[in-house]
Amino acid sequence: MVITANASTRAEPWGWIMTADNSDNGNKVGYCKPPVHSRWKPGQCPNPRGRTKGALNLKTEIKLMLEAPIVVNDNGKLKKMTTLRAMLLRLREMALKGNVRGMALCLEHAFRHLGLATEPPGDISKDDQAILDAFREEIRAETTKDDTGSHRDDSEHPK
Repeated sequence: MVITANASTRAEPWGWIMTADNSDNGNKVGYCKPPVHSRWKPGQCPNPRGRTKGALNLKTEIKLMLEAPIVVNDNGKLKKMTTLRAMLLRLREMALKGNVRGMALCLEHAFRHLGLATEPPGDISKDDQAILDAFREEIRAETTKDDTGSHRDDSEHPK
C-alpha cells in the first residue's frame, strides 16, 4: 500500500494529512474495516490453539477449593476434612465463643439451608388473635395519647 497525497487532502496546521490511496480495489480502511492484508483469510481460525486443556472457570475453581482436603488439629488429634467443613467448624467455634457476627452467620445458614422457619406460623387460634388485637389497640392508644401531648401550641408557650 502506497501512501500518497491526493486532491482530497488539505493542509492542516500540523502538516499534510496523507491518506491511503485505495482507489484501485475500492476497499476502504476505517472503523470495523481493517486493511485487506491484515484480515483473516477464509478458513483461518482467529484462535488456533483455542482454550487450553485444564482451564477452569470460577465456579469449578471454587468447588475444587472447598472440596480440597486439609489436615486440622482437633484436641491434639490430626483429622483430615474438606476445607468447607473446616470453615464451618471455625464459624461454629466463633459463634460458641460469643461472637455475634458468627452467631448471625450460623443462624442465617441454618435457616437458609435447613429450611427452618423464620416467620411465625400463619394459623393462629382465635384466642391468640384476640390477644394480639387487644395489644395492637393498646399500642395505638398509647401512641395517639403521646402524639396529642407532644404537640405544642405556640400561643400558649411564647419564647
